[in-house]
Amino acid sequence: MTYYIIFIIFFFYSFSSYAADIKIINLHDNIKNNEKNTTEIIISDEKLLSNQDEEEFIDITEEELAENLTHNDELKLSLEEFKIRKKNYETLINNNSKDSRTESVKNLPDFWQNSDKDDLEFLFSNLKINNSKILTRLLLDTMIQYINAPKVYSQAEFDNLRVRTLINLGQREKALALINNINTYDNYKNYYDLLKLNYYFSINDLTKACNFKESYQENLDEKNNILLKINIFCSFIQNNIEEADLLNSLLLDTNDNDEYFQKIYFNLKNNSNELINISSLSFKDESFALYSSMLRIGSIPLNEKFLEYDPINFSLPIILSSSTDILLRLISAHKAYELGLLNAESLSALYRSVDFTYEQLNGPINALENSQNKPEIGMAFLFQKANVQLLPITRLESLKEFWYYAKINNKEILAYDISRDLIKGIEPSEELSEYALLIARAHTHNKNFILAEKWILFAENYIYEDSNLNVQELQSIKLLYNLKTSENDDSFVKILLAYLYGEESKFYELKNIDSLNNEILTTILSVIIENTNPTIILKENKRLLDERIMPSRYIIEKIINSSNSNEVGELILSTNISMNGKLWNEIHPYHLKTILEAFQKVKLNNIFSDLIIEILEEIKII
Repeated sequence: MTYYIIFIIFFFYSFSSYAADIKIINLHDNIKNNEKNTTEIIISDEKLLSNQDEEEFIDITEEELAENLTHNDELKLSLEEFKIRKKNYETLINNNSKDSRTESVKNLPDFWQNSDKDDLEFLFSNLKINNSKILTRLLLDTMIQYINAPKVYSQAEFDNLRVRTLINLGQREKALALINNINTYDNYKNYYDLLKLNYYFSINDLTKACNFKESYQENLDEKNNILLKINIFCSFIQNNIEEADLLNSLLLDTNDNDEYFQKIYFNLKNNSNELINISSLSFKDESFALYSSMLRIGSIPLNEKFLEYDPINFSLPIILSSSTDILLRLISAHKAYELGLLNAESLSALYRSVDFTYEQLNGPINALENSQNKPEIGMAFLFQKANVQLLPITRLESLKEFWYYAKINNKEILAYDISRDLIKGIEPSEELSEYALLIARAHTHNKNFILAEKWILFAENYIYEDSNLNVQELQSIKLLYNLKTSENDDSFVKILLAYLYGEESKFYELKNIDSLNNEILTTILSVIIENTNPTIILKENKRLLDERIMPSRYIIEKIINSSNSNEVGELILSTNISMNGKLWNEIHPYHLKTILEAFQKVKLNNIFSDLIIEILEEIKII
């Protein structure tokens, strides 16, 4: 117990001592009073602590926490915040306990027990994060949860393959979570240790990083001098400057060609926080995590090279660097949100930190200079504008502008999510009737189904009295609501057929949908109808040639054969590969049909219905 209390204190202390530029909003009540106009980001609780840390955290009493945090006046956890976080952790542990995770893993089918080793290695090596969040989430969950090695691998080999795959996909945190729960760690200890060390630097946990490197394997290949550089940095932040200089002279004697490291070290020693142009200097790929930590310690701005190099692992360091240009921080925040690394609460904190004048917030967006060329700034501006409105009607008018702006910049789901608290307490009224459909859609996307239903019913009551309300929009929202609340795949299919083909379709004007999206709808319906009502004949979209590129015969047959033989692992791998770099409206109809039929056949965790909702949302049908 004492160890974990000390861990929490040192974790907070590392941010306080080594990264004074980082302020965390809503995590602690007392921040330096003389630090103005700076609002920082919460990394979600799940990101801050491992599962083991969470289990110890919920055992800490309020008295113990208060006693151990009184020595740090800058970072005190309020009693109310502590109670909220403790309750959240208790819920998290109850829902995701080690026993339940283990039981879940045991119940998984043999995803690829009979797979060929060459096939698996080919598929694993060609995986990339794709544009389908449903397929990506399924892939990552499979990498984490599936524990038994195929017959063609030893357990250690398979564990290492999963870890390396997660790293190649940019999922460092998930890779770290995996290696903490395997029994074959020692088989690849040097590799796993290096992953841990780089992770500590990427999240700026310098206490853990500098302590961990002491136990690091000394027989590693040090051709890139990474351990020597780490020792230089750790000596410097521990105020052992002479030792750091001595170690750096040893580094220079090796003819190490890392100009970027030397420039950062020079700036740290001379208290210079000027932006360093990495493009004009030589650097080492494996040192990026160390670079990011060094830059943040010296309040030196990070630049877009970090985001280009590894958006998954360096978006958060950029966001947390208050010295970095706000536009780059916003771009990184949007990227982190899309990747599931940043929640709406944290993004809203960053939005509120952008400095706008009173006159700007009370004026139109076109008065904001360069907002059209910088949609990230425009999003922050419109969110702040909505956030300062006190009356429901003025707030909704501002949110209407915010949601529309987000929609044309492909940030619609983000905008609904981030504004959920701004609409939660607003009740239907005649005065607000023109906003009813907008609020209903926002609540539905946010899965606030009780509130969504209230606003949908309200809109229906006005639909016959107010000709300005859009009937087709109402039906679209009802379809979205009914699909998201359907109990199973059978009810999902019935709802979809009713709205797109049956009784309800008279309200849903498919003739207004462009030919490309109509073809996608026809493809979806053809998959459903073949298994439910084959007597229905769909009107085929006739064309002579189709320029959309198909995956290779190998991948298409792999999708078909793996679903037929229930080799779910290969199905997940091959479908993810087939979607590399493509949106749903960019793939060939036969390719789409193959994927949907495959997941309809294997009946895996409602993936079939989730995919259809994702497709319909992407093509703006719902």
